[in-house]
Amino acid sequence: MIQSMTGFGNVVKETGDLIIRIEIKSLNSKHLDLNIRVPRQFSEKEISLRSAIGQRVQRGKVNLSIDIEYTNGVQMKRTINKPLLISYLKEVQEAAREAGVNADNALGSLLTINDVLQMPASEPDLQDWSAVDEALQEALNQFETFRINEGATLELEIRQYVKNIELALARLQPWKEDRMVKVKQGMRDKLKELIEEDHIDENRLEQELLYYAEKFDISEELVRLQSHIDLFYNTLDEVAPGKKLGFVVQEMGREINTTGSKSNDAEMQKEVVIMKEELEKIKEQVFNII
Repeated sequence: MIQSMTGFGNVVKETGDLIIRIEIKSLNSKHLDLNIRVPRQFSEKEISLRSAIGQRVQRGKVNLSIDIEYTNGVQMKRTINKPLLISYLKEVQEAAREAGVNADNALGSLLTINDVLQMPASEPDLQDWSAVDEALQEALNQFETFRINEGATLELEIRQYVKNIELALARLQPWKEDRMVKVKQGMRDKLKELIEEDHIDENRLEQELLYYAEKFDISEELVRLQSHIDLFYNTLDEVAPGKKLGFVVQEMGREINTTGSKSNDAEMQKEVVIMKEELEKIKEQVFNII
């Protein structure tokens, strides 16, 4: 079962004197890139949050936002950092005089600056944190369910793209033998046009035909491509297969490209182009898989 790196979870929970809002969302990333925003009174919990999320989320650019609103007049008392506020106010007033503008409304704006309006240095309320943690687990469950559902959709699409490559591969099989007969006969006919038949060294001709037969033979490429396709299917059933699938796709691409370079036939090239198109679709989707 595969999971998408795109995920979303959103929980709004009211408990006691708290309204807790938690949102977690993620986009593609090669590694786990975690950005957390929590209320100041719970800032010391950030390390444990990173550890807990890291155990449940393997990859992706993840943004977690936790907001808390106190109701019924209950709130944590905040204090003003007066020296910092006065310093900011003097600078704003001086800049306003130089610019010839009014700074009468500057005070209200300065109160919104980080570190001007401070939370008291105190231990976080354990009961409040317990409610936050419960809401967080619910949001993470939503997030994981979203990823699983998206992954199921991705898997259906990817399997169809791989199937299309298999169909093109099957259509190439008849050419594998027939084209070599045509190549040999074509070379013989060309030589007869250029050289009198009595002057053709049959032993040398057979050596040259063998050389070119090996050069244009695509048997090994088709066998290896089918082997990579089988490995791709098996890897889809592994846990967190995204990176491994990426490597398998690279190997598939090598065999398809080599087949194309050896396929000096218009109809064969059409099948190779189909395989390349489907492989590009697979690459795009594999990038979204954990």
